[in-house]
Amino acid sequence: MERFQSLENESILLVENDPTIRVTLTAAFGRIGCRVKGFDSAEAGLVGFKSQPFSVVISDFKLPGIDGLAFLREVMTRGDNIVKILISGYADNKMVAEARKIDVDAVLEKPFTLESLFNVLKEKIENRKASNGLSGYTVATRTETSNANTMSERTKGG
Repeated sequence: MERFQSLENESILLVENDPTIRVTLTAAFGRIGCRVKGFDSAEAGLVGFKSQPFSVVISDFKLPGIDGLAFLREVMTRGDNIVKILISGYADNKMVAEARKIDVDAVLEKPFTLESLFNVLKEKIENRKASNGLSGYTVATRTETSNANTMSERTKGG
């Protein structure tokens, strides 16, 4: 995981209602040196967001109560220069278009690999730092192959 060393010390807020995914991502980010706070709902995530600064916010789309897009919309009103990633098993063109409108940096469709998440996050953080807050937009979708589900990325914007 040395290639993800640039992610070390990033402060990540993770909102995911599936406890297995939340625990797995929290542990994985911890192993590469990130500080992670995980929450099971957008409402709890907003409370956590108010308690300390975060450089990255990752949210599932389908959540109980407030959905991930509404949550990220609220995050936008409270902080700038934050990398925002939406993860979803329900990504469609309408949802992706709405995410793009509210300046979400990337949408990852489930299932995704840790490596694909780390790669997208690393790229977005590096772009954000290099451009003082401006970054391109990434949509990563499942590509079915004969062996396994893998991620393919299409980058939009500049």
